[in-house]
Amino acid sequence: IFGVSPMKTSRLLLVLSLLFVIALPAVAQKKLKTAQDYFSRGFKYSEAGKLDLALADYEAALKLDSLECDIYNNIAGVFSQKKKFDIALQNYSKAVQCAKSMRNDQKASIFTLNRALCKHEMGDYQEAIKDYSLLVEVDSTTLTSISLELLYLKKYDDAIQNAKKVLNLSKVTEDAKASAALHSAYAFMFKSDIDKALEIHKANQDYQFGYASWKEYVKQDFTGFRKAGLPTENMNKIGKVKLRKLRKDRKSTRLNSSHITL
Repeated sequence: IFGVSPMKTSRLLLVLSLLFVIALPAVAQKKLKTAQDYFSRGFKYSEAGKLDLALADYEAALKLDSLECDIYNNIAGVFSQKKKFDIALQNYSKAVQCAKSMRNDQKASIFTLNRALCKHEMGDYQEAIKDYSLLVEVDSTTLTSISLELLYLKKYDDAIQNAKKVLNLSKVTEDAKASAALHSAYAFMFKSDIDKALEIHKANQDYQFGYASWKEYVKQDFTGFRKAGLPTENMNKIGKVKLRKLRKDRKSTRLNSSHITL
């Protein structure tokens, strides 16, 4: 098993507290021989944005150890960065199956999460829901991610009901509660119930998530919703979202598009 050390990620997952990036030991200046040698250098290349070199090293590692599930996951991550989501999806599925065959439930959950995020990026929101649903037993607050996908499917009433399930959970984090409230506000906004959306917004607008504020998430979500063709004309009434303000935030990342690298 490759060595691990937790690193900061862009946002606490709404559903799992499994979000961590795993850094691998530095490879000494020597001829690469083992799968871990290539895997470690591939990780460094990936972190440096040298995606083709990273992919070559990951594939070399895979030839030496086809049973190391992390390799499939990281290959998928590289293809996700390249926006080749169909190839990424294939490798995420290989990672999931590999982890299940090794009876490693934790990694299977992480890889399933990554696959769900990939499906979201592909615009296949219904399939993303299927993967998130597999994770509900691991952490029931995965329901918050399902609420978001329902918004993209324009199933606003379902999104509201799903968010209520989160709020009714006996054990739920403050971030999960805030996320459920945020998704409810969006749903009411899309239904043109501006008063209800504003009520939720005003009650939560000062909330600070793990890595960003409520208002910052509203701005970031605006871009995704607009790209998906959702009715965003009322968003400025909720979060005072203006297009000129969004340009500053386009490089920021959200958990729902952040691959977990192992």
